[in-house]
Amino acid sequence: MWIGESAGFDFRQLQPSQDPVEQFCDQVAAEFLVPEEAIDELWKEHTGFDQLARQFKVSQLVIARRALDLKKSPRRNFLTFMNNTNAS
Repeated sequence: MWIGESAGFDFRQLQPSQDPVEQFCDQVAAEFLVPEEAIDELWKEHTGFDQLARQFKVSQLVIARRALDLKKSPRRNFLTFMNNTNAS
């Protein structure tokens, strides 16, 4: 709504969208929910996605994805997290 455009995304696939509108909206939302500067500071002492999720009041998935996007956690950790979450 902010930019006057719409871009759909199948969140179940958890793959980055190739749509520039969707990418922009995702980046804005991520920075608003979990600011890079704040996660940089807290990441040094984090003990898991659950602790950071409580700190930022978002889901563990949001933290896992943000950590992946900010290159704080390797893709294999994100995929392991997703596999464990889906198996539950």
